[in-house]
Amino acid sequence: MGTVPKTGNTTGRGGLALSSILAIIAGALMIAGIIVGALIFTPWGDNGMMMTTSPGMMGGGDDMMGDGGDMMSDSFMWGIIWGVTAIWAGIGAVCIVGAYAIHRNLQSTTTWGIAILISSIVGLVTVGGFIIGPILGIVAGILALVKK
Repeated sequence: MGTVPKTGNTTGRGGLALSSILAIIAGALMIAGIIVGALIFTPWGDNGMMMTTSPGMMGGGDDMMGDGGDMMSDSFMWGIIWGVTAIWAGIGAVCIVGAYAIHRNLQSTTTWGIAILISSIVGLVTVGGFIIGPILGIVAGILALVKK
């Protein structure tokens, strides 16, 4: 039995390992989720231009209780949105960087497989990447751990 090569993949064909491909797709879906989420939460006016204040759900309109006080402040809501966005960006980055690291250095497969697996589980909990992104990331992490 030979030793594990330091670079490339174990198939000997010179292509990307399946775990790397799945992790790249998972990371891309996480980043795409950020873009779609930004488009959903950005208030647009009738003329197609972005408005500076939102008369709808995120502020400016009447509150649900009708007593003049906000049920949840706009800054708190935007803080949650930016926090989740940062989590999704970090998860996407870990998946993409991990896929590249696995491809370049097979000796780091275990470390990056664990990182991809943990970040994808967090992505699944935060419902990021259209749900399929974290699932693909979990599969990629498991494949990276199984195929050293």
